[in-house]
Amino acid sequence: MFLNFKELMRNYKRIQEAIKVKTIQGRYLTNDHIFPFLDELSDLFLVETIGRSVLGKAIKSVTFGSGPTKIFMWSQMHGNESTTTKAVLDFINFIQASSDLATTLLQQCTFKVIPILNPDGAQVYTRVNANQVDLNRDAQTRTQPESIIIFMTNVPFLMLGPPENQRQCPFLLPHMMSFEVYQHQEPLVCSL
Repeated sequence: MFLNFKELMRNYKRIQEAIKVKTIQGRYLTNDHIFPFLDELSDLFLVETIGRSVLGKAIKSVTFGSGPTKIFMWSQMHGNESTTTKAVLDFINFIQASSDLATTLLQQCTFKVIPILNPDGAQVYTRVNANQVDLNRDAQTRTQPESIIIFMTNVPFLMLGPPENQRQCPFLLPHMMSFEVYQHQEPLVCSL
């Protein structure tokens, strides 16, 4: 097994206290709250603006690691579900802390994280975007800029790798991904 989960769980409380991003608190999280944290990340992390929301707010991603297992994560598709954004930032902080486990993850995985997909909804603490569209319901039709951003970010990320992967038809993309993680307020949702 590549991770010692029993050891990790034994030390959970200590690890959680050490990696918690203490500057991000409260129930309402917006770009104004998280961008200072993202701006301070080391060169280990590639932070880039990957698009804009309906109201023109920046949507950023954070990419890190160099391993063959690709893990694509996003949070706050619903602007009022901010707890998981804190978890994503704590995870980034954990990676930045340079433990043996973090080093292993960086060697075995490549992560791409979108901390806030719906900054307009986050600004007014609502489920929908500025066009009153639930982005979760727009995943197939992609009528909203945020839905297009997640699709257009996910596809190239998954296409990285051997040339044979790059030639696959789009309908085969779900079989190429290692993990895709969308974090709701509720327990983790993961597709393999």
